[in-house]
Order: sequence, then C-alpha cells, then structure tokens
Amino acid sequence: MSSASATRRFSQPQIESFIMEARTLRAEFAAEDDETLIRDTLEGQTSLYEVIDQIGEDHLRDKLLIEAAEGRIRRLKKRAERRQDWLGRKLADLGLSASQERPLFTLGLEWKSHVVVTDETAIDPRYIRQAPDKIAIGKDLRAGTFVGEGAELSNPQPSARIYRK
Repeated sequence: MSSASATRRFSQPQIESFIMEARTLRAEFAAEDDETLIRDTLEGQTSLYEVIDQIGEDHLRDKLLIEAAEGRIRRLKKRAERRQDWLGRKLADLGLSASQERPLFTLGLEWKSHVVVTDETAIDPRYIRQAPDKIAIGKDLRAGTFVGEGAELSNPQPSARIYRK
C-alpha cells in the first residue's frame, strides 16, 4: 500500500471533486496526443492517482476479505452438514423416526438419495462438465430419465432437519 493512501482517506464528495478537477485539466489538453505528458500533469496537479490507488487498494483488500469469508462459509456449511448427517444416522440407529420437539428446534428425520457416479465414461456427455453434473443427473434420475450406465441413486440415507421455532 502506498504511504499517501495509507495515511489519507478520501470521502465520496472529495473523490467526485478530484474527478471533476482532473476532467477540467484534461480538457485543457484535448488536442494533446502525448499520453505521458497528460498522465504526468494529472498526477502532479491533482489527487487523481491517490484516489485511484485508494480505490484499487480498497478493492483488493475487499476481495481478500470476500475470499476469506467464502472459505469460512464453505467450512461452516460442511461442518453443519456433517453434524446433520451424523445426527440423522444416530436417530435412525435408535429407531426414532418421528419429529422430536426440542426447546430451541424441532428435529425430523428424512431419507435422501445421493448421486453415486460409478463410471464417468458411461454417462451421457450432456451431464459432463469438468466433472459429472450431479445436480442434473440426480434431477433426471429422480424423474426416471435414463442418464447412462455410469450413475445411479444411492440408497436413501438419513438426514436430520433442524427447524427454528
């Protein structure tokens, strides 16, 4: 991060003012073809490049935060799914299939089939992306559509559903 943008932050009205100032100065050089001269003049006489640096650095920082947050969200979703699957299996093992009323939630047991790809090469090519499109395959298998010999629905597995009251 540049030292100028690290110490000085611009508000939106300031940024708009700097852009107008740069636009006015640029208009004075309308007939000028020397891009380097124009750039050097804008940099020397306006705060345009400080604004560009601030916005660019903010953008990069935001993208890093988004990537970190998306990674955290993926991990949280996987953890929640693992807990839900574990709880569903334990309820099924205990023979508890009816809804369970708890103080903070209602717990129900449902059985779901998941797509199991047994042979990618035997699947109709329309279901292949970089990897088999399990969502499309599952949708068509559940609808009774033949998708090729290379995919089938698994036996239904227990999955707990937790509903907020």
